[in-house]
Amino acid sequence: MRKWSVWLLVTGLFSIGLVSLGAAEREAEKPATVVEPAEEPPSDLVVPAKVLVNAKVVDWQELLKFLPKTPEGWRAQKPTGKIQKLGPFAVSEVRQVFLKGGQRIEFILEDLGSNNPYVFRKEAWQPLEKKTEEAVSKKIMLGETPAELSILEKTRQALVFLVFEKRIQLNVSGTAMTEGEVLIELAKQIDFKELKKTLDEKSK
Repeated sequence: MRKWSVWLLVTGLFSIGLVSLGAAEREAEKPATVVEPAEEPPSDLVVPAKVLVNAKVVDWQELLKFLPKTPEGWRAQKPTGKIQKLGPFAVSEVRQVFLKGGQRIEFILEDLGSNNPYVFRKEAWQPLEKKTEEAVSKKIMLGETPAELSILEKTRQALVFLVFEKRIQLNVSGTAMTEGEVLIELAKQIDFKELKKTLDEKSK
């Protein structure tokens, strides 16, 4: 499924940056939602030949205010954040985990910066609507913002995924669940107008 391969695509570009800069190999922690090997890059991905300027990205502390409130009956762990820079690439990230019995939700909000695969695609990201034996994916709306909901019934996993402004990537993943209503409610708490304002005013 493409949303779990996007992170690998981004880190792949980071690796290209390492080679071009002659830097040492970097190990990166993979998000918990990465469950499949990387697929081939999208056919509409255009990698620029010219040298990239340093990416603009918001500090992870600016993203903290977009974390959702704890759902009723759930317990929230302390949120974490980080920013990673490598040559012209940068990623800012906040994440928070919610627990309820044997269920677990991981909310990850990332700013992939102004040098990432989505920026160089000819077509903007769109939710995938697809049904296979392993998963069902469908388009949902978070207010005026389109997103993608995927349900993997056999493994009891669910995921809300979206790309916003060609650089914000949201993963709200749940384990030990076969529906995504609670994930959708968490994602709906994001004020996307305020998020765009933050990108426009706080990126550096």
